[in-house]
Amino acid sequence: MNANTAVRSIRTLLAEFGPAQLEQVRGLPETEIDRLEADIERRLCVGHRTLLAHFGATPHGAFRPALYDYKFDPETIRDYYRTHEGEPPQWVFFADTASRPQYEHLYAEHLDVEDPGIGTPILNRINQESLWNDLLHDMYVFLVKDSFEERGPSGWLWEGRKIPHDQAAAPFAEVEQLLARLGFEPWIPMANHQAIMRRKQSLVWFGRTGTRPEPDDWNLSLAGPDPRELREVWEILADNVGAVR
Repeated sequence: MNANTAVRSIRTLLAEFGPAQLEQVRGLPETEIDRLEADIERRLCVGHRTLLAHFGATPHGAFRPALYDYKFDPETIRDYYRTHEGEPPQWVFFADTASRPQYEHLYAEHLDVEDPGIGTPILNRINQESLWNDLLHDMYVFLVKDSFEERGPSGWLWEGRKIPHDQAAAPFAEVEQLLARLGFEPWIPMANHQAIMRRKQSLVWFGRTGTRPEPDDWNLSLAGPDPRELREVWEILADNVGAVR
């Protein structure tokens, strides 16, 4: 996913569902990012530099309730590398998340990568294929859905069947076209066959979860002010693309 497109999507989402959080967004000057690279003796990929350039000086916890336990400021990264040596240079510490047992890292094989994966090198795996999807989905769950009095239905697509990554285009297009026929329009683009669409005040996130080592689960989540409307949409999805709760 293009990093600048992702930043615009995050700001669009915040403008409507997190204006107080948006007011606290701060980025880092390029010189500060260059200094960080020198201090930790490794280069950051395009996507990580873009993250820091737009959000790297945002106070910790400013996005609450979204990203409530993430730390991706330069000092946290410096502190980590003061005590962790010998990790491959393509791994860069990203966020200390209290909800997970291991430190999380960004992984990029090349400096021109705009959307690095998120993983735990001590376990030798990538947990999220897309940095930007991880941030956008967290904001959808904790800012968009929580803005409504009742949380809308959510569950699996295709009756929980796993679909290989190389076969994902057709089922994604089928769900997208069905939602378009129901009046939903594209809103927030995402990577790896995920998207957020909307119909007036009703919104839907859907697609591959992009998680490992349980890859290729497909999920869908509805949000909006009218529970009856959301139930009707869910019933159509259940009948046509195997949505199950």
